[in-house]
Amino acid sequence: MALLQQSGMVSTRGVKFKFSEGEKVLCYEPDSSKAKVLYDSKVLELVVDKDSRGRKVAEYLIHFSGWNSSCDRCVAEEFILPDNPENRKLQKRLAEEAAQKLLQTGRAKRRKVPAILKESINKKLNERKQRQMEKKEKEKAESTTTTEDSSSDTQQSSDDDDEAGEEGEGKVDDDPEDGEDEEEVEESEEEDEIAAEGTFCLDVPQLLKEKLEDDCYYVTFKKKLLQLPCKPNVIDVLESCVKHYAERLHARLATGKPHEAKSASCLLPIDIAHTRLDLCKEMVDGLRILFDNALPELLLYSSERKQHEIIVSSHRTRNKDMQVDQEPRKDESMTQPKEDGKHHSRTRLLSQNSSSGTDDTSPARRSS
Repeated sequence: MALLQQSGMVSTRGVKFKFSEGEKVLCYEPDSSKAKVLYDSKVLELVVDKDSRGRKVAEYLIHFSGWNSSCDRCVAEEFILPDNPENRKLQKRLAEEAAQKLLQTGRAKRRKVPAILKESINKKLNERKQRQMEKKEKEKAESTTTTEDSSSDTQQSSDDDDEAGEEGEGKVDDDPEDGEDEEEVEESEEEDEIAAEGTFCLDVPQLLKEKLEDDCYYVTFKKKLLQLPCKPNVIDVLESCVKHYAERLHARLATGKPHEAKSASCLLPIDIAHTRLDLCKEMVDGLRILFDNALPELLLYSSERKQHEIIVSSHRTRNKDMQVDQEPRKDESMTQPKEDGKHHSRTRLLSQNSSSGTDDTSPARRSS
């Protein structure tokens, strides 16, 4: 006992272990932020620890099958289940639920999904693809049969309408509702698959979320619009980003002041700094182009789109008026030098005649 106290170890006396060393078990993921699933695991060592009240508690050093040994961790007994058929069913159900949740949120990226979920995710994606293929084949078959049986269908539909008028409307209203439900389910499944394969999740800061919610409230419910042009506008924001990045690069230049850089390893050559600044300018210019194209299509509410159309049309008419006003001035500036040149040539000839002493008795005048 004294040796245990000197070495800092806790005695195992009075502690009952439910599992033994080397036993294969199923273990929950202790991190609550990750998917709640059961992993195939193995008990490496029995550990005795103390809780906040100083009481001895049983813990287990767990190795997760297929994981690196650096991921081994001590887990409390409540996170471990025995490996039996009943818990295997629970493991499968939890994996399917977690896979469905990942597909709905669009986070089913195969490289970042645990191995235990890949099988369930791939199974669900294959089922959806199979349903879509069957739906397309059914639509093709129906399109070919409708052209062949168009005459018989018209006759049958008229007979069915007469029978439906006699029997009542109750049975006729049930079928379209069922069809609509099936279409809605299929559309939602297609949207889930698109979200799982073609989109990505973006973590929006809470402050920006609140700003967007306020903007939605004032525009859609209060029917308020912003006064344009705004200050600062998008160009101002992008230019400030480039300026800030350039200032940071300047502080890391190898030719700059030594005290402006954090350390010698942070210094950059001038050519690398210029290359990075050029890349930053290209990236910002791409954002500007993306914003210009996405603004009328994605980033505005319906009332804001009308405001955008009015402002764009007014700017176009204003630019046309400016071009029309500038055209006469351009013509005048082009013709004016010619008249001046003629005037100067005439005065030059008169001055030459006067200097040469010509009068009314000149040969040219006499010949006339």
